[in-house]
Order: sequence, then C-alpha cells, then structure tokens
Amino acid sequence: MDLQKTGRFIASLRKEHGWTQKDLAERVGVTDKAVSRWETGRGFPDVSCLPALADALEVPISELVRGERMELEGKKPAEIMEQVEQAVVNTVELSRKSTGRDRAAAALLFLAGTAVLLCILGVVYQELIRFWSDTPVRYTVYSLLLFVIIPVGVPTLIHWIPANDLRPRPLQTYLAAWIASFLLAMIGTALFYPEFYVTLTDVELLRYDFSDTVVYEVLFKLLPLSWALTVSVNTICVAFQTLRRKK
Repeated sequence: MDLQKTGRFIASLRKEHGWTQKDLAERVGVTDKAVSRWETGRGFPDVSCLPALADALEVPISELVRGERMELEGKKPAEIMEQVEQAVVNTVELSRKSTGRDRAAAALLFLAGTAVLLCILGVVYQELIRFWSDTPVRYTVYSLLLFVIIPVGVPTLIHWIPANDLRPRPLQTYLAAWIASFLLAMIGTALFYPEFYVTLTDVELLRYDFSDTVVYEVLFKLLPLSWALTVSVNTICVAFQTLRRKK
C-alpha cells in the first residue's frame, strides 16, 4: 500500500467537496491533525474510521485503500474481486502493523510511568514515611492527600469519563492532571497547612530566609513530588487505555 498515494487521493476528494481538513475531520470524528497526517502519507486512517471516511468522501472503502478510482468497465468479475480482495488484505496488514506499534508504545509508556512512580515513592518514603509516627495527624492527612489521593484520584477520574464524551485526548490528560492536582493541592494546603499562606504574606521572611520557609517546602519539594506522581499514574492510565482500544 502506498500511503503517499492514498493521502493524495483523500486530499483530492476533500478538495472536490470544497472542505478544509477541519471540515472533513468533524465529519469523520477525528482531529484535523489526523487528516493532515493521512494526506501527507505520515499515517493511515484507523480501520474503525474507514466507513465514516468513505461515506463522507462518497467513495467505496476499496478505492480509499487503493488510493485511486477502480476502473470497472471492460473487466471481468474475477478481476474486480481480485482488486477488492487485495485492498482488504492491504488494510488488514496495515492495521496489524499499526496495532503492533501502538502496543509497543503502550508498553514503553507503562514501563516509564511505573519507573517514575517507583522512584518518586522511594523519595517520599525517605522523606516522610520513616518519620510517620512523629508526624501530627493533620500533616499525615495532608501527606495522604498530596501523595495518594490526588496522584491516584485525578488520573482515574480523567480516564473514567466515557471515551466519546468529555475525556481529553492523551496529551491533554497531562495538562488536565497538572491543573487539577495543583488546584486540589492548594485547597488541601489551605485546610491542613495554613502556615503556607501565613508565611506567603511575610515579605521580610521570604526575602531573607526563603529556603527555610513553609512556602519553599511546599512549592519546591512537596508539590513537585505530587505532580510527578500524578503524571506517572496518568502515564500508566494512558498505556492501559491504548491497550484496551487495540484489543
């Protein structure tokens, strides 16, 4: 299968309809970036997208896969069936290759997310868990919020949303997780660690001894650890979602 040829065919059909890439993307249910990848030969439509794409462009799927119109006049039924069968074979082979790449990428994401998660948990253990018995109850709850509830809860909620509803795309989940974890961490800090906001208003203390303040502790130690945990759990969720879609 010639991806460049198929891409040019999709682009020419789109232009015949007078549509932009965004117009076609909305009709098929994908992003305009996906359409751009198809048309430049850097990707091929997912098998699940082919019926909608063929319907929008008003061509048979077999022609879409071949990247050209099928000349039927003067050809025997056997020759026509052979062309159709070859188009189906090409689609299946490309789908298998794509699935294999996606599974490999998902596996790497899972390993990366797990590695970061274990490393950060090691840091948290060294800094907090060994002093657990001497930690006041409110700080214990605050630590659980930052290092368990937020990192696990935020990605879980993001990926729990139905796929065709409001769930952001994989890359957008990272931004959503960062924002949500920051807001929840700030709310938790106000409830369980109010010294942060008291110190934040003490300009003289911040100016002369910033590295030994609650503000420094929260902004440069606790919050970055919570962010890293949230991102690592989100990465594992993205890997699982990728694997589930390709089953």
